Amino acid sequence: MNALNASFDTSFHNIDAALLADVNGGFDFSKMVNAGNANVASGATAGAALGGTGGAIAGGIAGGTVAGAPTMGLGTVGGVLAGAAAGGTAGSAAGGAIGGGVGWVGGAASNAWSQLTGR
Repeated sequence: MNALNASFDTSFHNIDAALLADVNGGFDFSKMVNAGNANVASGATAGAALGGTGGAIAGGIAGGTVAGAPTMGLGTVGGVLAGAAAGGTAGSAAGGAIGGGVGWVGGAASNAWSQLTGR
């Protein structure tokens, strides 16, 4: 029968994270997070512009259709304008939030890829 060696160390050994920064090929998580954070503003700006445009178009179509239906097409201009205004505001808000998230993911992914591939 085999006996266990009583001197065997089963404790978990910690590695100081600061030491890993100097290791070639090491992955720096904080650099990835910082790269993501740096891209939030530009992503939010682009998302707000695209979302506002899309929202205005969709809102204008919906507003014109809803406003013009009861009057056989009369009043559709007002409906289009009101719908476009409301859709543009909502689209801009949603697009900004989504764009900021996409910007963060893009920046973080780009940095992670650079670290992993050395490019």
